[in-house]
Order: sequence, then structure tokens, then C-alpha cells
Amino acid sequence: MKRMISMAMAAVAALCLSWNAGAFHGNPDKIKAEKIAFITAELELTPAEAEKFWPVYNKMAGEQKDALTASIKAFKNLSNALKTDADDASIKTLTKLYLDANKTFQELEGKYLEDFLKVLPAKKVAKLFLSEEKFRREQIHRLGKNKNKDKDRPMFEERGPREQKDRD
Repeated sequence: MKRMISMAMAAVAALCLSWNAGAFHGNPDKIKAEKIAFITAELELTPAEAEKFWPVYNKMAGEQKDALTASIKAFKNLSNALKTDADDASIKTLTKLYLDANKTFQELEGKYLEDFLKVLPAKKVAKLFLSEEKFRREQIHRLGKNKNKDKDRPMFEERGPREQKDRD
């Protein structure tokens, strides 16, 4: 169970980083364009396949974004409850909500598997899931390189109360 939770956290963090990498560099549209080009190349999509594939993929990505938002919100709620020393019943409820949000996020790819198989051969669908992970890892690696360039500036800086409130 601990391993599954750790894997879920890693997946959420990796996805969060890949989606938010543009925020660190100031250009989320660039990251999205890179991802589209990367997946298209990795899957070797023909124009006909791409025309059918991208609407399905974009629908899944939208649901993933919503699920990730719910997961982040559940994480913040649970974290805040722990900081304020909430009662056990509240902590138990918030933990369940957090795990459920992560489970929903993880199940989305499986939910869309059959839809992808309707528009692409199985080999390309398998490549899709592998290429998404490969892209996430490349983004994490890129973020690590950028962090090393500016060693004096921590990646996650402490924020004052006003800055934290503005961010949330």
C-alpha cells in the first residue's frame, strides 16, 4: 500500500512538473507545443491518425488537468488539517479524499485506453503511454539542469504570508 501511495505521489508530482514546467520558464505554451511535437514524433502519427488521435488525447488531458487540480486541492486541505492539528475524524476523511483524488487521476489513462485503440494500433497506443513518461522525465531533467545553473536561488523559496495568500 505504501508503495502504491508513493507511486501515486511520484506520478502526480511528475505530471505537475511537466504541466508547470512552463511556469518556471515563463512559457507554458512552449511546453505544450514541445509535448505535441514529441508525442507526434514518438508515435510516428500519420496525418489521418493525428486527426483522430488528438481530439481523444485532448479530452483525456483536460480530464487529467481537472483531476490533478482536485488532487492538489485535497493535498492542500490535508496538509492544512495536519498543520492546524485537526481531529482524527477530519484527518481520516481528508486522507480518503486525497487518495480518492489520486486514484481518479491514475485511472484516467485506463479509461481512455479503448478510445485510443479505436483510432490507433495497439503498438502506437503503448508508445503513447511510454512517450508521455519519457517526456515527463525529460522535463524533470531539464528543470534539474536549470536549478543547477542558479545554485544560489532555491527552487522552492519560503514565502511570506502575503505572497503565499496571493499564490493560493
